[in-house]
Amino acid sequence: MGFNLKNKALPWVMVAAGIIGVSYGVSQFSIYAEKYTADQITGAFDALTAKYSFLDNHFGNVPHFYKALNQALIKENYSVLELLVLDEKVVVDDSVADYAGLSYPPLPSYIHEHHAQYGAHVAITVGGYPVVAYAQNDDGYMVMTLAQVSKNTVEALEQIIDGMTLLDNEDNKGRLHYRLTAVGFEVSLLSDTPHPL
Repeated sequence: MGFNLKNKALPWVMVAAGIIGVSYGVSQFSIYAEKYTADQITGAFDALTAKYSFLDNHFGNVPHFYKALNQALIKENYSVLELLVLDEKVVVDDSVADYAGLSYPPLPSYIHEHHAQYGAHVAITVGGYPVVAYAQNDDGYMVMTLAQVSKNTVEALEQIIDGMTLLDNEDNKGRLHYRLTAVGFEVSLLSDTPHPL
C-alpha cells in the first residue's frame, strides 16, 4: 500500500471550494444589498420631490415657495423635510385641518422617523442612513442630503445616477455630490430641474 495523494487532497479541495463558494455568495449578497439601499435612496428622493411639487402646485406655485412654506406652514424649529415626512405634526395649529385634508402623494414606508434624534432634528432615515436635509439650494434645485453613507452605497448610487462608478473622496458635479467625512460619506442628490426661487 502506497501513499494515495488523491484521497488525502480531495477533502481539502472540497473545503476550499466550499469557502470560495460561500465568499462569492456573501460578496454577491453585499452587492445586491448596496444596490437595494441605493434604489431606496433614489426612490425616497423622487417621492419627497413629488410631494414637495404637489404642495407647490396646490398652493399656486407662489414665488419663493420654499421660504414661504417654512415661514407660513411649518412650526418653529422644524424643516421642510420634517413636514414632508411627519405631515400635520409639524404644521402650525391654524393650518392643521387644511393640511390634513390634502390628498398628497404617499411616501414609501422605507422613509421613516427613527426613534432617536439626529442633531437638533427628528431622525428621518432611508436605507438605514440619516437624512439630514431636504432643501432648495441657491440655484433652485431640490437637494436631499444623507450622512454616514458607506463607500459601497455611494458606488451603487453613482452607478444608478451617472451610469458609472468613479468613486473618489469628493465629487460636486452632476446630480450626485458627495464628500468623505470622519464617519462615512455625506451624500447629496439634486433634482433634474430647478424650482423657481
